[in-house]
Amino acid sequence: MRILKDKLLFTVYKEYVMMARSTDSEIVELQFEPLAGESILGNMYIGRVENVVKNINAAFVSYAKGEIAYLPLEEAESPFFTETSGAGGSAPGSNKLPVKQGDNIVIQIVNEAIKTKQPKATASFLDFTGRYAVVTYGKTGLGISSKITDKNLRKFFTEEFERYLTDEYGILIRTNAANVDLEIIHNEIKSLIKEASFIKNTSASRMHHTLLRAEEKAYITELRNINLLEVSEIITDNEQIFNELNDYALKYDAASVKDIITLKEPDYIKNVFGIETVIKHAFSERVWLKCGGYIVIQPTEALTVIDVNSGKYVIKKNDTNEAARRVNYEACDMIAKQLRLRNLSGIILVDFIDMNDEERNKLLKYLRSKVETDKVKTVVVDVTKLYLVEITRKKIKKPIYEQLNLLYNDLKR
Repeated sequence: MRILKDKLLFTVYKEYVMMARSTDSEIVELQFEPLAGESILGNMYIGRVENVVKNINAAFVSYAKGEIAYLPLEEAESPFFTETSGAGGSAPGSNKLPVKQGDNIVIQIVNEAIKTKQPKATASFLDFTGRYAVVTYGKTGLGISSKITDKNLRKFFTEEFERYLTDEYGILIRTNAANVDLEIIHNEIKSLIKEASFIKNTSASRMHHTLLRAEEKAYITELRNINLLEVSEIITDNEQIFNELNDYALKYDAASVKDIITLKEPDYIKNVFGIETVIKHAFSERVWLKCGGYIVIQPTEALTVIDVNSGKYVIKKNDTNEAARRVNYEACDMIAKQLRLRNLSGIILVDFIDMNDEERNKLLKYLRSKVETDKVKTVVVDVTKLYLVEITRKKIKKPIYEQLNLLYNDLKR
């Protein structure tokens, strides 16, 4: 069986940097970042607690002028205080609850703002992410990527990196650590620990709204997070992006990454991969299936609704069950693709063409097999009492219709 490797694509699309992933010449993921601004995902700030709402078990924390983050209280069980309100809060630098209005604490943004919801933050678990390892403040112990399956290598890594563990820090060894010299991993871990220690030791003297650590640009983090076992080529048709990708690869000794970065002529990605058509289809409510059926995708404020229809599929006499089966199974394939392509998240409800219980259970099993390869955690929950299939997909980044908010109405036409 031929194992397909992906291609990563980086280009400029209108006022955005576009990042895409292609499998067998088909675009399977899209992501956009405004040229004029950068994502706050992963950034660390000195935040001020503006309000604590006990009935929703959350606090609201200002991290920049006019910007508020949502902080679940379970994500604030051991915050690092830099200043307290004086109304019963803990001493600066201590790790005691509760957070109170007026407290200044170190937070990290873990989810972007989606629709009308504020970005989500954590104050208990701070991640300092590198290409080969992650230093985790607040999470102790040693973790090794589940994609590293060699038992001898896992044992070796455990013995090799346990030396870095403390009561405050943990270490996570990433997939790409399996393919580089040991010294590179050690150097990266030492650098990340040094950075984490600096922030811990200096944050108490910083003012609220201070940006303590800025995440790299989105296309740099995309490069940092790639698994070389899955990617054959990194393509860009923009010289500035090409230079930045190369600089990053050299900075982190990722020579194997640099070797697969290619600069093409302007508009290469747009023309070869049909980007305009892909984006337009990603904004269309109706998506056709090969059999002639179609699905309708409608995001709402609370959830996303997907309706499966037989459309132009010609149903032969006494062929109702087979028709439903074919349309529904093709719909499963397309739904899995569209969730990933559009980056839809939260609760998704699917109204499949009606089937009996036995066939519906087989359909659910098939749908689960299609979404399990999604890099974003996706769970096919069950069938509701109204025979709607409930899916949940973890919220991390905005769906592309929000990323391309300025162009949404034009593209949807």
